[in-house]
Amino acid sequence: MKKFIIGALALTVTNTIAMAEMNNFYVGGGIVYEKIDGTDDAGKAFALHAGKEIEDNFGVEIRVSKTFDESEYTGAYPWVGSQWVDGNYNSKVKIDALTVATYGTYKYNPLPEITIIPKIGLNYTSVKTTVSSGIYTRSDTDTDTSLSYGLDLKYNINPTFITYIGFTKIASDTQHITVGLERRF
Repeated sequence: MKKFIIGALALTVTNTIAMAEMNNFYVGGGIVYEKIDGTDDAGKAFALHAGKEIEDNFGVEIRVSKTFDESEYTGAYPWVGSQWVDGNYNSKVKIDALTVATYGTYKYNPLPEITIIPKIGLNYTSVKTTVSSGIYTRSDTDTDTSLSYGLDLKYNINPTFITYIGFTKIASDTQHITVGLERRF
């Protein structure tokens, strides 16, 4: 499955770059507030994206995000180190995530300076979870490929620069709210 995802992402990037006649092509970046169900606080991530409007308001986009401030919470886990034990232990949990996604997009302009963009696509997520309980620490990495969807709201500062806020459902238990800046070519 990992090879399929890498191949799909490579194909999307190659097609986006090949079609980028510097017309209707854009790149952007922002800060992501990353909420994972069951955690007490939201992690923060950097996000980068590139896209191309292909025809009649339809386009493709690739997005990458990487946690820089891990989600963290305290919970009860029935293990210490690699041993399962009876009892209720107060454990500190940190979550670090990398996401890579490709989306099909549709652009709708209710006003000349406002753009609404629904998106749907495929998302690859790699999540590293580290649990510390006393002197014991355990880390585990999990990868998943899932359907991802969202909605971006963009405001055209001028024809070249755009600010945006977006909501994306990354996986069944993970949501991103992104605020950023975009450059159109």
